[in-house]
Amino acid sequence: TGDTTATACDSLVWYGNMYTSTGAYTDTLQTTSGCDSVVTLNLTIQTSPSLDLGDDTTLCYNTSVNLDAGAGYIYSWSDGSNTQFLNASSTGNYVVTISDTNGCNSIDSVFVTVATPLIVTKDSTNISCYGLADGTASAIVTGGVGPYSYLWDDSNVQTTDTATNLSEGTYFVTITDAINCEVMDSVHI
Repeated sequence: TGDTTATACDSLVWYGNMYTSTGAYTDTLQTTSGCDSVVTLNLTIQTSPSLDLGDDTTLCYNTSVNLDAGAGYIYSWSDGSNTQFLNASSTGNYVVTISDTNGCNSIDSVFVTVATPLIVTKDSTNISCYGLADGTASAIVTGGVGPYSYLWDDSNVQTTDTATNLSEGTYFVTITDAINCEVMDSVHI
């Protein structure tokens, strides 16, 4: 007979069997001379720490996100840092391994994409005669993540890339992309 004491994270394979719970387990083995030998495993299972950095994400240009690996662990981020939080401000895959006081580990990663800046190209058509309201203003945007929504500050509160039937003046447009990044610009008629 023989006793073995073991501690493992989440599971342990012992003589071909996988164990996932703390307890005492026995197995009967046969020696080379044909005799039975009873062995006992006194097993303690430690649960690995829970870790979830969240879903992959896309950020607005010139912004960042704080990634949180949970409190109370030893941290090892893919960039070499060893703190609970990591500020992600550039496109890339961020990976962290956390270890608890039992020596159990968990690993997770998140891919962060930083969108390109929203760039507005403006154009306009002046009114044809003083006092008329036949001018147009357009704002074409690139960058960010399409589709885009437009909101002009004219009396009709137009919502397309081109505002029409405008009188003389300056008109502001707010453009928002699919992930709520925003840019504001103006066009003079």
